Amino acid sequence: MGEQSIPDVPVKLNVKDFGAVGDGIADDSQAFLRAIDAIEDGAIFIPPGRYKITQVLKITKSNVVFRGAGTGETVLWMPKHLEAVLGPQNGDSDTSYYSYGRAGFITVEGSIPSSDLADVEREASRGDTSLVLESTAGIKPGQMVLLYQTDLGDGSYLKHLHGDQLEGGNYSGPNLIRFASRVEEIQGNTILLERPLRTDVRPEWGAEIREFNPTVSEVGIESLTMEFPDPPYPGHHDSLGHNAVYFEYVTDSWVRDVKFINADNGIQLRYSHFSTVEGVYFESDKGREADIGWAGLVNGHHGVDISRSDDNLFTDFEFANRFVHDIGLFAGSSGNVFSNGKGVDINFDHHRKAPIENLFTNIDLGTGARPWYSGGNSTYQAPHSGARETFWNIRAQTPLGWPQQQTWDDEPWGPDQLNLVGITTTDGPIFSTDGKWFETIAPQELFPPNLHLAQLAKRLRKQATTGK
Repeated sequence: MGEQSIPDVPVKLNVKDFGAVGDGIADDSQAFLRAIDAIEDGAIFIPPGRYKITQVLKITKSNVVFRGAGTGETVLWMPKHLEAVLGPQNGDSDTSYYSYGRAGFITVEGSIPSSDLADVEREASRGDTSLVLESTAGIKPGQMVLLYQTDLGDGSYLKHLHGDQLEGGNYSGPNLIRFASRVEEIQGNTILLERPLRTDVRPEWGAEIREFNPTVSEVGIESLTMEFPDPPYPGHHDSLGHNAVYFEYVTDSWVRDVKFINADNGIQLRYSHFSTVEGVYFESDKGREADIGWAGLVNGHHGVDISRSDDNLFTDFEFANRFVHDIGLFAGSSGNVFSNGKGVDINFDHHRKAPIENLFTNIDLGTGARPWYSGGNSTYQAPHSGARETFWNIRAQTPLGWPQQQTWDDEPWGPDQLNLVGITTTDGPIFSTDGKWFETIAPQELFPPNLHLAQLAKRLRKQATTGK
């Protein structure tokens, strides 16, 4: 979460050496694919120019960086949509598979093999840093492991993810919260973890420790613009895949200094961990804006979409347009941080299935007309948010209130166990240590203004003192 800066990876190859022209007319897709195939590790430099791309640029190996000459110099121009490039994968649905994301013109794809190491033998509480296992054979100090748990049908695990205050819905929730940590020490059948548990742990939830061996890491996309055509946005779930960046099963990677123009879906992370998105900018041409009724004037589907992904950092971002879902969290995404952002009218879309313990700090929403607008499949009959989402120094032109549903369904937005501190509001304070925590201090009077940076500084001081 920011303890180490994004690395400055040395340039090893240049796309021009593989036949890229960069005039916006010649198709440069094959040149990029040849460069990806040729590189073993390092940065592929993309000199100033406008590069026409009509195929998916897929990276399936570690230590590869796409580096342009800057957002005003290097432009990747994608005139086609993904359905035209990859073909329809809709099944019996009229909705394009790619309208949800699920691929991008830059796709980084790996896997995270996670064979079972041991079952958890005893209960542990949120905040604990140790687990008692049936056996620690095959586990070593310094090893990264994943804690998996599953609701076994009685709803108790899902309810716990909602602060034990709301029923979690009608889905099974297998492995919904993926908690990764390094093992610091082993004492008999007990492992000591690098960081505290995010939830309670119970053997009856099938709690087990698995290996964490990602196949793709240290991949970067930086200093360029990704641009798509500007016909009016066709509507929610009607787009065909002008999708930019897609990470799946990726760790310790980044998107830095990238502009997105006219994207249906900007950045999507699925099953991805410990990655950073820094200095990104979303905009659309005026002709792109469409009034789709219930969502108003929008320019795309998802700006940032985080699904089943944990412990990622999004910082220094700006939305100069409106998506149906600007910042979206879904399916147990946890421990993610959104810091130092602004936009014209940002919403914090919580898309159901228990996103928990995510932090939003030092963000200017702009108008503030739809901060809690959230979607997600209503057949889950689930709240939009899980427990302990934290909103710290959130500013808007319109006074904000406690999160509540702003769409059409009757499910609650989330449990009472949420934290709001220093937001633009005219409401009074509420203080409950196991329920609503609403400190109505004015944002300009709040200290520290950025909770993530304050926590980071504290961790760095501790590391300097203790060495860990």
